[in-house]
Amino acid sequence: MKTTRVYRKGNRWYYVADLAQRNSRTGRRKQKWYALTRVDEGDAALLKKVAELIGETPKRHGNMVPLIAEFRAVHFKTLTFDVKKEYERMFGVIGKAFAEFDVHQVGPGDVIKFLNDNFAGKHTAKGHYKARLSTFFSWCVLNQERTGVRINPCREIKLKAPPKSRGKMNAAVYWRIYDALSPMGQCFIELMYLTRQRPTEIRLLRESQIGAERIHFRPTKTEESSGEEVDVLITPEIQAALDRARSLRPGARSRSSTDTGIRSSSKRATATNTPRTGSTRSGGTRASLRGHAGLPRGMSGRLRSTRWNASATTCGRFRRPRLTPRSPRPRATSTSTATA
Repeated sequence: MKTTRVYRKGNRWYYVADLAQRNSRTGRRKQKWYALTRVDEGDAALLKKVAELIGETPKRHGNMVPLIAEFRAVHFKTLTFDVKKEYERMFGVIGKAFAEFDVHQVGPGDVIKFLNDNFAGKHTAKGHYKARLSTFFSWCVLNQERTGVRINPCREIKLKAPPKSRGKMNAAVYWRIYDALSPMGQCFIELMYLTRQRPTEIRLLRESQIGAERIHFRPTKTEESSGEEVDVLITPEIQAALDRARSLRPGARSRSSTDTGIRSSSKRATATNTPRTGSTRSGGTRASLRGHAGLPRGMSGRLRSTRWNASATTCGRFRRPRLTPRSPRPRATSTSTATA
């Protein structure tokens, strides 16, 4: 156990207090060490002695924060910059909430209390923090000789599913988003729709990936899972969007041309004002745009599988053996071939 300003020296605990006088050489405050209890007398006797000395029980510090630091050093090495930054922020919140705990003391009730106290009504945030805690406690179980954790306390916790997205992507929503963007942003969202790729793949698209007839994509989201690569046939519509993007590239890039700017413009374009609640979302995000492009109405069977292969999804519901070529049939190269 560790408490604020309490230190062990030999076989006894001491409380260190700052005095008003300062050291003439260093300028730092002088300190006085007050002898407390022996180590073998236990934590209860120590806390009682400290309370008698300073008039209050000191705040207890468990081993949760130091073990989180060890976990971060091991598991954060392979994360991308943005993901690492977000995980560091989340584990900072977790460490602050569980600072007084030893890891083996944390139970399912403590995790539920943390989620309810900090993220009431935020179903998605609850799921993300539970996932981070579960990964950490899984690591603790694997190192139980040091941590003392034998069971992952997050394993028994079942959270309510987050509400489904309100609204659907349709032509009206698409054109509202399209009209709110800069010319380069319009090329961005048009290529997303035509190629059925995620925003990251369009943002990272390089000339070296664009061939004479196909664009080669290596989806970053599934790179460590399925590792599936996708070749998309360059249709006249895709070629026109690429040509427009090339013609706009030398100019200065506005904020609505960046990935963040496109996300912000999309939110503003799909928001509607109501007298009672103010600005609300009417549905239609970039993610729903990709789903809308991949599964139009009336699509089924073999053609449906083809479009999902082009999307390279790893969703369990749609993941299946490849039944069709990676991309649609190549364009005809001659009149005889076309007539055949």
